[in-house]
Amino acid sequence: MAKPNKNEMVDTPEFLLLLKQWAEVRTQAATLAKQESELRDKVYEMAFPKVVADQNAVGTFNVNLPNNWLLKTVAKFNVTVDAPLLQTMKKELIDRLGIPVDSIFKYKPELSLTEYNKQSDVVKTELSSIVTFKRAKPTIELVPPKTENISPE
Repeated sequence: MAKPNKNEMVDTPEFLLLLKQWAEVRTQAATLAKQESELRDKVYEMAFPKVVADQNAVGTFNVNLPNNWLLKTVAKFNVTVDAPLLQTMKKELIDRLGIPVDSIFKYKPELSLTEYNKQSDVVKTELSSIVTFKRAKPTIELVPPKTENISPE
């Protein structure tokens, strides 16, 4: 598969207008996302003070609004697992404490793209029914030109 030129110049008026519009909307979206988050926090605190006060509250909660509307919140926790620490403690947790580690923690296979790319086409063909590649949404970033550090003399 041929790689596209990473440094092609695109400077048509139509493209530059589109790029300007995208950059403006991107800035507006970031501002709006921040405002939405701040307002959501305030609404949540005012509408659900008991949920806010109960640090262990989990579930769906509703409050009534005028004209038969409801405001609903879902209180939950984002949970992370220190995988290396779990791996270190796994034997002790099972042997000494009888904790069913394999039932409590799920293991999700993850592809090492570096190792996969080292494999032969034969191996990749064998894995093709297991591994699916789907193009991700591209990221776009405006990178300002590097300015030379000019010191006054």
